[in-house]
Amino acid sequence: MNVIPASLFLILQRRLPFRPRELKLWWWISIGSFATLIAWWALPSSTLVDRIALYMLPIQIAVLSRMPLLVKQHTLGVVAIVLYSMAILFVWLNFSAYAEYWVPYTFYPLVEQV
Repeated sequence: MNVIPASLFLILQRRLPFRPRELKLWWWISIGSFATLIAWWALPSSTLVDRIALYMLPIQIAVLSRMPLLVKQHTLGVVAIVLYSMAILFVWLNFSAYAEYWVPYTFYPLVEQV
């Protein structure tokens, strides 16, 4: 999941509003995101790679939060990011083996009263 924002950053880094020192940090985190993708295929332990990839997660927040600034219609950019996030959650909730443990909550106004 880090590779998509990392790719966007590497392609659009000059258009994104980052300071020069921040650009360097996010560049290295983008490279690290690609390195974890390669390591995921190369190493036998996906748990190790997953734990290292957790350190790269802030690239999603940094890049995706700035993407609406690149679109002329700000609302369109926000809607695109919300739809992207909804797609990720939809796939996770419908195809994850452990999704049932994350959604045990009941919204009482919609529950039939006995």
